[in-house]
Amino acid sequence: MKSKDVNLSKLMTLDTDQTVTGYKQFTQSIQADQFIKINGTDNQLLLANGDTIDKDKLAYEPIENATYQSIAYG
Repeated sequence: MKSKDVNLSKLMTLDTDQTVTGYKQFTQSIQADQFIKINGTDNQLLLANGDTIDKDKLAYEPIENATYQSIAYG
């Protein structure tokens, strides 16, 4: 059998730092120590849909489609 050179540059790995550009879809849960929003601030919270909300506004504005109003402690 002959060995082939295989280009692995487009694969995700578990043991190296990588920057993901573009849209990636995962079929299972992902776990990370941090999720960082580019150009985000220390005063922002990252929402599940990718939007952000300022921590200061949580006590004053209800979050759309939320069952209960969030209360910020801090």
